[in-house]
Amino acid sequence: MISLGINVDKYFAYIFIMGSCLAALGGVLYAPITSVHPYMGSMVLLISFAVVLVGGLGNIKGTFVAAFALGMIMSVTGRLWGPAAETMVFVVMGIVPIFKPIDV
Repeated sequence: MISLGINVDKYFAYIFIMGSCLAALGGVLYAPITSVHPYMGSMVLLISFAVVLVGGLGNIKGTFVAAFALGMIMSVTGRLWGPAAETMVFVVMGIVPIFKPIDV
């Protein structure tokens, strides 16, 4: 399919290959710091999902700020009470939509 003179199928294939390579690189870099098993990226995926929801869907600046804010929340909570560090991300993810609803 060609749209405005650009071969969309070719660029779709290139972007898909690039995304797959980045996912493989992420797995290779994450494997040495944790045990390798089929669900080894599930917690990272859940925290990433929480960051995107807190920052705003499609809002790059908000997601950037949310990543730093949630990272700081995890660090401070982990220092004070270790087991609650990852839970605080989801507590914040539950509180933020009350004050900042998602526009559809």
